[in-house]
Amino acid sequence: MKGYLSIGKVAKLKNVSIKSLRYYDRIGVLKPAYINESTNYRYYTEDQLYLLDAIGLCIELGIPLSRFESYREADGQLNIRKLLFDGKDMAEKKIRSMRDCIDQLSATLQRLESEEDRLLPGGEKEEAGALETDTAEPEVAVEQEVAAEQEAATEPDSGVPQKVIPKRLVFLKEFDEVTTARRYNHMLLSLFVNAERNGYSGGYPAGLLYRWDRGECKKYVFVTLAEADEENLSEDCLVLPEQSYYISRDTGHRIEEAEEVFAQVFDKMTPEQYMLIETDVMEEKGMRELQLLIL
Repeated sequence: MKGYLSIGKVAKLKNVSIKSLRYYDRIGVLKPAYINESTNYRYYTEDQLYLLDAIGLCIELGIPLSRFESYREADGQLNIRKLLFDGKDMAEKKIRSMRDCIDQLSATLQRLESEEDRLLPGGEKEEAGALETDTAEPEVAVEQEVAAEQEAATEPDSGVPQKVIPKRLVFLKEFDEVTTARRYNHMLLSLFVNAERNGYSGGYPAGLLYRWDRGECKKYVFVTLAEADEENLSEDCLVLPEQSYYISRDTGHRIEEAEEVFAQVFDKMTPEQYMLIETDVMEEKGMRELQLLIL
């Protein structure tokens, strides 16, 4: 049937058993878009594939099917939106927890390294007084590191703030639909799942990436990879080099209004190639950062 996918096709595409899909139908988690009354064959739409990915991700995050009943409304319908929001919250909590672990491990490594630095060639530790005065080199290193991460001074020729962003590895999926919050959230959840299936560890920052080349624009949803072998990246990966980006922060999606947001930049130049990246600001709820890179 045109526009529909059979239950067997969906099972093959998403590596899920037909038995599971029938069970999802029975408990109301994922109802087929159409059921042939004469054959009782189940059919799904392409949009439901993203929902299937999201449901699978919620299960992987720790929401078992037995708990799905708690998301059922009075009319018996499953509140999928609430389920996905709870799954998103759980994912964010796990990411924050992993970041805390990384911070603790980094602090421990720094402590071990500082203890090793205190050892003199003869194997003896420096005196306390020497430790207090011999701090010039570490201070310089810290200042350089902080300076690399801080926002650069506003450029006089544009008046738009800039900051240097370290190199990033991202896992992305082309996004050629109209940008809507609902579609974006479904694709983002799907991307986290697909990154894991491809052996990557996807995390935040995540968001939208638009690449403009001589008037043509390709749109993507992306997640940042914690680590990956740059020599063996798949075609779904992209390396964003360390560069200076124009920066603007606001609430809501404004990537479609970039020329207005960065009017001071576009008034002074007409770049043939540039990149726009929009991500959530983790430390400020509801705030998004729009980044412009002139290529």
